[in-house]
Amino acid sequence: MIAKKAKRSGGFGQRMEYILEEVEGEQRGKFIGCSDDLLHYTIGNNFNLKSIDSNKISASMKEQASKNSKVEKPCYHQIFSFPNGERPNDEVLEDISNEFAREFGFSQWLSVKHEDTKHLHIHFVGNIVNNEGKVMVNDSNDYYKLNDFVKYIHERHNLQKVGEIKGIGESGTDKHLTRLKKIIDTALTADGVNDIKKLQHEILKSGIKSFTQRGITFIDNYSGVQFKGSALGKEYSLKSLERRISEKRNNQEKVGKIDSYLTLKMAIQSECLKAHNLEDLDERLSKAQMGVSLVNNALAFKYEGVFIKERDLGEDYSMNHVRFNLGKKEWVSKIAKKSELKESIKVSLEQLSNQEILSFENFKDNLKEFGWNLKLENKIFKNSEGKEIDYIQVVYQSAEGLKIADTELKQNNATYNPYGLRGLKNQIESINQTNLKQSFNKHSFIEAIKEKAIISGNLTELSHNLKQDGIDLLLTNFKDKETGENVEVLRFKSGNAVFNSKELGEDINLPNLKYNLSLNDGKFVSRKELKNELLTDILGVLQEKNLIKNGNFEQFSKDLNLQGWSIEIQEKFLKNDGNLIEYKQLKYFHNDNPAKHIYDYELKNKEEKANHFSFKGVCNTLNKSKANNIREALVKGLEFATCSSDLAFIMYRDAGILVGEENQSFQSKDGKKINFKEKIFYSTDRESHEISRDYFDNTRTVMLNRAELSNNERFSLSQINQLSEEKKISNKDIREFLQFNRVQAHQTRQEKDLSHRKEISPEVQQNVGAEDKGEFWEDIKKLMQGKISQSGHAKMQGKDGEQDIRSNEEKRKDKLRRQGKTL
Repeated sequence: MIAKKAKRSGGFGQRMEYILEEVEGEQRGKFIGCSDDLLHYTIGNNFNLKSIDSNKISASMKEQASKNSKVEKPCYHQIFSFPNGERPNDEVLEDISNEFAREFGFSQWLSVKHEDTKHLHIHFVGNIVNNEGKVMVNDSNDYYKLNDFVKYIHERHNLQKVGEIKGIGESGTDKHLTRLKKIIDTALTADGVNDIKKLQHEILKSGIKSFTQRGITFIDNYSGVQFKGSALGKEYSLKSLERRISEKRNNQEKVGKIDSYLTLKMAIQSECLKAHNLEDLDERLSKAQMGVSLVNNALAFKYEGVFIKERDLGEDYSMNHVRFNLGKKEWVSKIAKKSELKESIKVSLEQLSNQEILSFENFKDNLKEFGWNLKLENKIFKNSEGKEIDYIQVVYQSAEGLKIADTELKQNNATYNPYGLRGLKNQIESINQTNLKQSFNKHSFIEAIKEKAIISGNLTELSHNLKQDGIDLLLTNFKDKETGENVEVLRFKSGNAVFNSKELGEDINLPNLKYNLSLNDGKFVSRKELKNELLTDILGVLQEKNLIKNGNFEQFSKDLNLQGWSIEIQEKFLKNDGNLIEYKQLKYFHNDNPAKHIYDYELKNKEEKANHFSFKGVCNTLNKSKANNIREALVKGLEFATCSSDLAFIMYRDAGILVGEENQSFQSKDGKKINFKEKIFYSTDRESHEISRDYFDNTRTVMLNRAELSNNERFSLSQINQLSEEKKISNKDIREFLQFNRVQAHQTRQEKDLSHRKEISPEVQQNVGAEDKGEFWEDIKKLMQGKISQSGHAKMQGKDGEQDIRSNEEKRKDKLRRQGKTL
């Protein structure tokens, strides 16, 4: 088994879409395991190898991650792959997933396997934020921990040893970084390392010197390489190392405290089995210099002269549970029993999943075989307004007589309880639905809907026509909590099987059905055909030369209208970390039939993060096209221009692009304000034609002012570099290239003058070096063309063509070598 380097991302939706992608009507990923809070979203898959509700799992993970607003990338995606021919069974894969979650600290996770490639592999998607909003997963240097984990799994399950995971870019300097990090991590775990000085002493044993001033710096005695702690990563700065040492001390103190509590716990368990009541327990504990008292309706245990509250020892030592264990033959742990009960419910549902129709009574009877009786009790609670509300509570009773209420099994802060009456019935219904759908011919079902849609004019007619085939059309409305909009949901029922439009595919969703109902031309148009038609028209418009040069979204909309499509911009709101973010959603609809419409999110490529067909995506595409167009004109102009005015004239003459300058400034590292002039480019609607240089020079200032006042779209050189997909061009590169062209033009003039001379003395020929200079300048040109993406300085003045074209960094290093100093 090999572990591929984990990836972190900001959202769970795209990860879930990838690992649970539908292929030929079935999900690509097969359920392996998950945390308890996600179990009710996967119960059907777990026992029937069918679908997982990826939307609900993503929503649940997102909700938990939102408890810590500081975490930008809560989604942790890990892949474990097996060599060709090795195919561990699901039990082994589940054990690997459980062990990985336990080892790395995930409290919420999902694991699925993929078998559609040469190598069987499993995808583990976890939330680094726990249900209390704390980050329990530290992925710093996780490739070390992964190596150890893979070795452990190899031994645990006798798997093939394929190789170890490696850190990103482990070569050269990175190897020193990796070695140094490992030495520091190991030293932090050593006994007695409880401050920075002791850490420094410990790493010195491995040949690493260090010194502290404002931060911490490490020097490898073996290689002489020197690194600042912050250069190794956030976890290795002086402040972070002090924090890690402090956490270690606190953990050691907690362990010591737990160990001391362990003695008390063992004494309580032992004496509780012998005692008849709490007074008797107090007398027995007193003999061991301990005791128990009742404080505010809760127990407090005396230990080493201090009273310890029951909540500090855990729910096994609450007053009710201690009373339950009084006089028992054996101590019953409530924590262990709750875990046993959850597993019993899971296995009981699994055993019953093959029944044609599973009822709640069947489940109750089957649970008895696992030693648990299920009872329903009527309860009353008061809401925040003081109103009494009746509800039914599920109470599970073990063979020992221990009662556990469904609310005790519910995960903290969770809104859904899979062990309550509603949660159990939902799981049973999910199993029944899965069984029904498994034996259902979905293809015939879809074809029947399409056939009736062709002969129907609206949803009412479609509903009436489908009833003749025993299919009920269910149209419901609900109000979106985030946006407040009314949303229509379409479902189809045949017998007891209920399908939503998502299960039946995009051809049967509500917008596409409405479009086909409006056609009445005897042909059913698929959603895929509609999207392909629209995509072809959009891409054709985006490639138009005039739009690339000067176009904006308004022009794009007009051009697309000529292709038969109109655009409606809808104001939408997205909830993020409790804040509503406004954005613009595009609705594309055909001019001939408004029912023929597609939203921008339907056109998005699932493999890409950005949506190129949204309002923002179209604007970005247009800006990138214009930036590339300007950059292309700039590169062509640099080929011939010898000064800034030449460049401005050539770009306007050939591409209609005005070039100006704007004063800018930035603050250097030492706090000084540095002023500079940045190139500004304006695209005009002028077509290329011959224009005199004198006329351009005289009117350039006027044209620039007019472009500024007319709010012509402008791009700075930094924006061009940011938007363009080509190599960057700096202001310095432009100056050097113009300087190079001037020197080259001067050299060309010299060579022309020499060619007119009838005789050239050997001395003059040697000084000029005409043959050498030809090759020399070709090399210079190649170098300068390559320097478009660099910012190193090139000095073009010199005597007899001996030019210093090295970068400042190369000059500095050469100077240090001459002085005998270490680089």
